[in-house]
Amino acid sequence: GFITRLVVHPAFPLEVDGKRIGTYRADFRYLTKGGEVVEDVKSPATAIKETFVRTKKHIAAQYGIEITVVLR
Repeated sequence: GFITRLVVHPAFPLEVDGKRIGTYRADFRYLTKGGEVVEDVKSPATAIKETFVRTKKHIAAQYGIEITVVLR
């Protein structure tokens, strides 16, 4: 009962100026009483890579979603 609407590997189309430039796939997307959570499991090295940091910012700008990174 802590989470609902669990989706594994949800896809988020990435767009710039109305043009699709790629797709980001998170590991999990679900709802809690606090709201929507988008979660991605990463190694510490991958979590700081420039490409992931840029994608994380893009998702925040386009969708208003903050990706929760879980380090493995």
